[in-house]
Parts: sequence; C-alpha cells; structure tokens
Amino acid sequence: MNLIQAGFVFTLLLPSCHGLARRCVSYSKPGDVIIGGLFPIHYVAGPGLCTDRQSRWGTMLSEAMIYAVECINERDDVLPNVTLGYDIRDDCRSDDVALWHALALVNALNPNESSGLCPLEEHAVKVLGIVGTSEAATSIVATKAAAMYKVPMVSFSAAGGELGDKFRFPYFFRTAPENTLEVRAIADIIHTFGWVYVSLLHSTDSDYLHSALRFQEIVTDYGICVAYSAAIRTTADDEEVAQVVGELDRYPKAKVVVVIGDKFTGQKVMRAGQAAGMVGRYQWIGGPRWGYLMKEEGLADISDGTIFVRSYSVPVEGFVEFAQAKAPTEPHVSPWYKDLALSWMQGENCANISDCPLHVGDSGGAVVDSVHAIAFAFNDFMREKCANVSDCPIGEIAKEGELFRQKLSAVSFTGVDGEAIRFDSSGNSGGKFTITNLREDTGEHEVGLWVSAYDTVDQRLRIRPEEIRYVDKSWIQPTSICTEECEAGFIVVPLEEKCCWGCKKCSSNEIVINKTLCYQCPRKEWPDKSRTNCLLIIPSTFGWTETPVVVILVLSSLGIMLCALTITGLFVYGKHPLIKASSKELSSFNVVGLTLTFVTCVVLLMKPTYASCITAELGLALNSTLIYAPTLLKVNRIFRIFRKARKSTQRPKFISPKHQVVACLIFLTIQVTLSILSAILAPSAPAELISHVGEPYIELFCSFGPGFLVSCAYNLLLILACCFYAFKARKVPSNYNESKFIAVSVYSTLVLCLAVVPVYITAVKALQKVATVCYAVILNAYLTIVCLYLPKFYALKFVGGDDMSTSDCKGIGTSARSAMSTNKVAPSTSGTIESKA
Repeated sequence: MNLIQAGFVFTLLLPSCHGLARRCVSYSKPGDVIIGGLFPIHYVAGPGLCTDRQSRWGTMLSEAMIYAVECINERDDVLPNVTLGYDIRDDCRSDDVALWHALALVNALNPNESSGLCPLEEHAVKVLGIVGTSEAATSIVATKAAAMYKVPMVSFSAAGGELGDKFRFPYFFRTAPENTLEVRAIADIIHTFGWVYVSLLHSTDSDYLHSALRFQEIVTDYGICVAYSAAIRTTADDEEVAQVVGELDRYPKAKVVVVIGDKFTGQKVMRAGQAAGMVGRYQWIGGPRWGYLMKEEGLADISDGTIFVRSYSVPVEGFVEFAQAKAPTEPHVSPWYKDLALSWMQGENCANISDCPLHVGDSGGAVVDSVHAIAFAFNDFMREKCANVSDCPIGEIAKEGELFRQKLSAVSFTGVDGEAIRFDSSGNSGGKFTITNLREDTGEHEVGLWVSAYDTVDQRLRIRPEEIRYVDKSWIQPTSICTEECEAGFIVVPLEEKCCWGCKKCSSNEIVINKTLCYQCPRKEWPDKSRTNCLLIIPSTFGWTETPVVVILVLSSLGIMLCALTITGLFVYGKHPLIKASSKELSSFNVVGLTLTFVTCVVLLMKPTYASCITAELGLALNSTLIYAPTLLKVNRIFRIFRKARKSTQRPKFISPKHQVVACLIFLTIQVTLSILSAILAPSAPAELISHVGEPYIELFCSFGPGFLVSCAYNLLLILACCFYAFKARKVPSNYNESKFIAVSVYSTLVLCLAVVPVYITAVKALQKVATVCYAVILNAYLTIVCLYLPKFYALKFVGGDDMSTSDCKGIGTSARSAMSTNKVAPSTSGTIESKA
C-alpha cells in the first residue's frame, strides 16, 4: 500500500475521531528502534468509538511495556549502543480503532491530527514490531495491516485459533496461549474428573465461536458427549439469554456446564441461572475471560464452586515498584496512567499516591515476554548483519521486515515465568494455565496447573481435587453422566435421549465385552463372576447325600442283606426236597447275580473313572446273565420234566445238577467273553453330560460303549427265552408254584426294560440316568427274591419241613404221578422222579 492508498484509508476513519481525542492519543518515547504497542485502555462504545470507562488492566499492560523497554535499554548484553523507543496507543477493543492505529504505526504517522493525512516528519521512524492486541478480532485487522508493511506483531493476549494460520497471518506471533490450549485444558479437567455428559454455552464472537467448535472436537476424542450446546449473542437481551440458559434443565443429568465467552457473556449466563433458580444445581467451568468480581456483581451464590482456567502469570520482578513509584503529576507519565492514578486516589480518598499505592496485579508477564521477543530477535538479527554492532546501520536493518520475521520465528529466550519461550510453525509459544476454584466466601483458590508442553493428560494437568469445593458447597465430586450403572452381566444400550445409555441383561452363559457386546461362551465354558471371561466348567458328580442316591444305597444295602440271608438259607435247607427240587446250585448262581446287581449299583454311584465305568459295565452284563441263565435253566427243566412225565416215566436228559451247572457256566462264559471284547474294543468311559445349554453344570457319568449293547442283546435273548418257557410252563399244576413265580419275574423284567430304555435315553441329568438304571435292576432283583425265594423260605419257616414233605413236596410228587398215571406209568416210578427231580 502506498501513501496515497494509506491516506485514503485514514480519510475514511479519521472523521470519527472528532470529539473523542482520547482514542487518538499516542504515548511515545523516541529511540533508534521503535516498538509499537496496542492496548485495551478504554472500552468500545460502537464502531470506531471509545467510552470514558478506563480499564485498569489495559493501563497496567501499557506500563508493563514501558517497563520492559526501559529494562532492555539498561542492559549491555542486548542491543548494545541501541536505544529502544516505543509508541503506545489505545485500541479501545475496537476493530476500527485497532486498524487505524496499526496503519499509523507502520507508517510512522502522528495520531494527534484530527483530519487529513499526518505528514511524515524527518525524525519519524517506522516501528520494528507491534506488541498487541488483546483480542483476536482486533489482532486480525491489525496484523493484516502490519503485514502489508512486513511488520511483525506479537500479541500478549489474543488467543483466537484462526490467528495460527500462517498462510493468512504470516507476521503474527503470540506469547499468550491460544484458545485451543484453553479449551484443551478444560477438556482435560472434564476427562480427569470422569465427566462424560456436559453442556456448552458460548459467545458468538469469532474468537469464542472457534473455541467452542474446537472444544467439541477435542471432547469427542475423549468420549465426552456435549448434550446441549447453544450460542449467546453479544447483543442478546435478558429474555433471550434466559431462554438459552433455561434449556439446561432439559438435560438434568448434564451437571457440568462449560461457559466459553467474555466477561459480559459469563455474567449474563450467571444472572439468568440465578433468576431461574439454578443455584447449587450445576457445576460451572469457565475460561480466562470471565468470572471476576462475581461477588461485587451479586453473583457469588450461583458461581460458587465454579472451576476456572486462568492464564498463568507470575509477578514481573521490579514492575510493581516501577509502577507504584510514579506520581500522576509527573510530566513523563502516560496520560492513561495519570487518569487511572487520579481516579484511584479519588476513590481511596487520599491526596498522595504514595499513601494509597495503585493495585498493579501480576498480568504483565506476557507483555514483557512480547517486548523481549522483538528485542532479542532484533539483537540476533543485528549481530548477524553487523560484525561491529557499534557501527551498524540500524535504520537500514530495521527495514528488512521479512528477514526480521524469520529471525523472530527462531528466537529463543527465558520468559518471565522461567520457562523457555520459542515460537512454533504457527507462531504460538505454548502456554500454561492456573486452575482455580471460586468460593463465595473466600474468593478464588489455586487448585492446579496445566502445562501444554507435555503429551498426555496426566502430565499436562496437575490438579488437587481434594482442595476443590464443588457445586452446592460440597467437597464431594459430582457426577455428570447419562449412563446407568450396569451390574455384571449387563451391556449398555442407547436410549432415546441424546448420549444416554441404559442397561440390557445378557444371557446367563454370555460374557460382556467392552460393556457393549454380549458374547456367548463356548459349550463347555461359563462366565466368571465379573462376566468378563469364559472359564472351563469343572464337571461334577452327584453327592452321596442326594435323595435318590440315599434311596439307592439303602435299597442296595437291604438287598445285599437279603441275598446273604437267601444264600444262607439255601445251604441251611440245602437237603430239603423243596430246595433240591428248585436246584440249589442254580439258585446259588442266581443269588450271586442278585448280589452283584446291588454291588453294581453302588459302583454306578461312585465318581466315574475308566475303571469304575468298565466295572459297572461288566457288573450289569454279568448280573443279568447270572440271574436269567439259571432262571432259564430252571424253567426249562420244569417244562421238560412235566412234558416228559406225560409221555414216559423216563427222566429227561441233562436235568441233573451237574448238567445244569455246566450249562449255566457255558451261558456265563459267553457273556464274559462278550464283556471282555467290549472292554477291549469299545469300553465304557466317563463322559460329560450337559443337561441344559445355559446352565453352568456339566455332569460326569459312565457312557456305555457299543459293546455293551451286544451284552444287553445277549441278556435280552435269555430273558425272552425265559418268557417263552415261562409261557410254555403256564399249565404246570398250581401247587408247583416256582414256574408261576418265574413267569412273574421275567415278565416284569421285560416290562421294566421297555420302560427304562426310553427314560434312560431322554434323561437330561446324569443322576436321572444312573437312578433309572439302578432302580430298574434293583426292582428286578427284589422281584426275583420275592417271587423265587421268599415263598420257599416262608414255607420252610412257617409251614414246616415235615408238612412240606407231605404237602408241598407231596404235591410236587402227586403232580408228577398224575402226569405219569395219565400215560399208564407205574406209581413206583414217581418216587424216583420226585427224588431225582
């Protein structure tokens, strides 16, 4: 831009200065190199207009720049033989005023002219760089203007994220942290406290709008949901703000509310919340620009417990003394300092400033760092350009704006806070924030520190939660979450309300993965108590105290005792005709089979192992053979005797005890052979039984192998043969009772087999299978004892042996003789048949 173009711009802006001379004031000091300054000393009243209201903060910032320049001039190691000057102006927080002053500084114009162009004076020097401004909006227009003249600008407070765009703002730098760091610090606090459901209120100014958008991007990466977000216009009236703030109550579980905005936006929100009865209801979190003087504004109750992210600052060494040593009547003080001091003295009712020193504060560190950045960069630039700094053309070097900007980009020095200051590729120097907690009664308390130089949240944020008093004056951290606390075995599922989650129960055999997925465990596994891992189900067996087991044990024990009594009775009455007629030898085999039946049931109740399963298989196979082979031989013998007696007086063949025993052993040998082959080729073995999918229960039981079916088929043939001969012998005289008892026994056995097989196959529990088998064989054994042996011993014991010889036994002989007489057989033969029978 040439001078004619610049003059055109000034012509448009200058008329608004009439009647407002304060904004056109410049406070300067000549020097070999001039640094410009733009500070918010007054407040904006409208486009290009300033109010009479003066900012103590802005005034002290301008004094901090003066102090920093004076300190540089006193040093011999920085800019030797060079005197720094300054030209400080008031931008009034106005874009128009900031633009006008920026153009004036880079063109060395006199701002005191109220019309026309300010002519260049012979001693005028273009500024080397500009310190300022305080806000993103004013910095954007000011740095754009300065960049046209290749003059860099170093801000001490402008935090707007868009100013980091080097393509648009190549000459902009800042020693204050950018807004991205501010909102990241807020996000880190929320993340650290475990708040995942928050609301956001923000100003519509460009600076805060970009911050709000960046905040929502950052918290999304943390898994934090913004339930409600609303913008508040700078010019919004109380009704509009109340409507926006009132919407917070639609999301009552979002206990944390972040407010990003300036002082006025923050106060509007607090006042609306106070009017809506929100005191003690929400945990507020604010940025550096608002939350001051809340008690004075009557907002101490609603803002109590608020957590603020404040710009980190430390007192500048010597600055307080420097600022407080000035008297407003001295000629060299700035006009703004004079106005502030006089107003302060009036408010404090003191005639001398030394009696009531100004409150300086500790916010000038960033300004001092900005001045140092320009001074140190020019010092490096000058030493690089001139071998002899005492004979260096300062004026010519200062005009090389682009090269100076590059040197400023690479400057590095120790800041006021003791940390290294260096600019990154975006012109940012990082940042620190102090975390404070506002309390209604005692004001703000520092509770932590946030440093951008680190990579992780834990490193960046160092906070002391135990020192924070939260909303409603509570020392207990509130929760801000819209997810139900799900118990083990539940997953979270989305609800209709935004970012809210409920609980859904997984099936009993499913684990929970990442709280969002139900995963079914493999067939033989079951979830642990935490429902996060699948564990192998340890197979179990039934206990000895279970009712079916106790019943089986009692029946088996009783059965063994009955077998013992039976075998004893057979030997005690072994010579009695009734016992001899029923074949004591075959009965002994039969009783051994019955005893084996009861013992096998006890084996079946034991913990299944290969040995116990094979033993049980052999026991079941052999006991049936031992029971039904002798029974078959008995009924066959009876049938043959009576059939032969009807035809002849000759005794049938192979009915002697010896032949009967041999035949029984042959039947038994066949079964033993089959059982051994079964145990070798396809043995019974322990198997796992899953009663129901969805239950953490696997039972061990003995699974009978295919060979056992062959043994069962063989025993079934014996039973069927018994049935056949029992049917054939149905016409045996009624006083020969054994054949009828045998018939009842084998018929019952066949019925039991038909009933047991389907029950065994369909049983879903091991105990049901084992109990079914045990009950069946025990019942069959008891039927055999009751039907075959109980009547004999009853007769022997209660009817009497002698009577039996002449009654029952006689009946047997009589029956035989009757059969023989029918066939014309001599009576004398009957005794032989009876005795040999």
